[in-house]
Amino acid sequence: MDEDNPKVYAYLRNQHEFSYLIVLNWVAEDNEWELPEEIPAPGGILMLSNYENEDLLPLTRKLQLRPYEGRIYALRPGFVTTARPK
Repeated sequence: MDEDNPKVYAYLRNQHEFSYLIVLNWVAEDNEWELPEEIPAPGGILMLSNYENEDLLPLTRKLQLRPYEGRIYALRPGFVTTARPK
């Protein structure tokens, strides 16, 4: 989704009527990553992370990612995109 950012790998996965946003921080430092406009925020629910997240980190326009952090968000029901990354 953000080919110009070598530190963050992000993509959408569509499965049936659901879409999932996968975001991975590839480096050993904190990173801020901004959601593309076509992704609804708020509206995603954190499903999985490799860090403990007490507040479940809701999906917002800007994500604060910790070193080597990976997150999977389920997007709001009914949101399915056929858009391809640029």
